[in-house]
Amino acid sequence: MAEGVLDGLNTMDEKLDKIQKSLDEYLETKRQAFPRFYFLSNDDLLEILGQVRSPRIPPFPRAPD
Repeated sequence: MAEGVLDGLNTMDEKLDKIQKSLDEYLETKRQAFPRFYFLSNDDLLEILGQVRSPRIPPFPRAPD
C-alpha cells in the first residue's frame, strides 16, 4: 500500500510542477504585454487578473398583470 501512495504522490508532484511552469509562462505573457506587471509578485498579478467584472444580466421582464 505504501508503494502505491508513493507513486501517487510522485505523479501529483510531477503534475504540480507542470502546472506551475504553465502558470509562470502565462504570467510572463501578461508581463510582456503590460511591462508594468514586472513590478508585481505572481500572487498580486494573479489577483489582478482574477478580478473579472460581473457581466450585467438584464432582469426578466415582468409578467403583465
